Amino acid sequence: MKAILALLIVGLATSQGCDSPQVWEAHVFEYYQSQGSQGPSEIRRGQESYDAPNLRRRFFEELDTSTERDYYDSLYLHKEEIGYRVNLRTRECEKFTLREPFPYIEVPPNATLDYTYYLGSSSIAGNNVEMNYYSDTNTQGDYRGVWTARDCIPYLHSYIATYPVPHYHRSTVYDVTLGISNPDVFTPPAECQ
Repeated sequence: MKAILALLIVGLATSQGCDSPQVWEAHVFEYYQSQGSQGPSEIRRGQESYDAPNLRRRFFEELDTSTERDYYDSLYLHKEEIGYRVNLRTRECEKFTLREPFPYIEVPPNATLDYTYYLGSSSIAGNNVEMNYYSDTNTQGDYRGVWTARDCIPYLHSYIATYPVPHYHRSTVYDVTLGISNPDVFTPPAECQ
């Protein structure tokens, strides 16, 4: 009996990833801090279009007219290793070479399903979503992520990276829609032509 119980406990702490959608659009809130807690930080909120099979992403920041900071429309074409960033205030375009790999938004293959919980109220029928919390530690840093148990929709993922540059990145994903509503979203902006 003790052996069966031990096997059940070990089974709960093993890798149990899920297959997340490969093409979607969503609102995203991101926080990024480089070089540990003393480095510069960046917060951005916007609409993301994500196409993993074709290694493409677009992030259109939501403007806050009450601030003077710059906001950007950023397109990342990883197959071509080219990125475009349009300053939404000045309409100036910056074209740059992409050196980093495509940032797959998925549960890492060696991640461990640490626990499952309900977001919302468990006492009101139909007023909750079952969520899975995954973690992974490897030579490049630590990963933590929360995904819906059904359909493996991303909700929150964070990295504390030690390689190639120490940094912390956290994203909250919401209002996810599967597919891409406008295929032209991956066309370089007119300002960059």
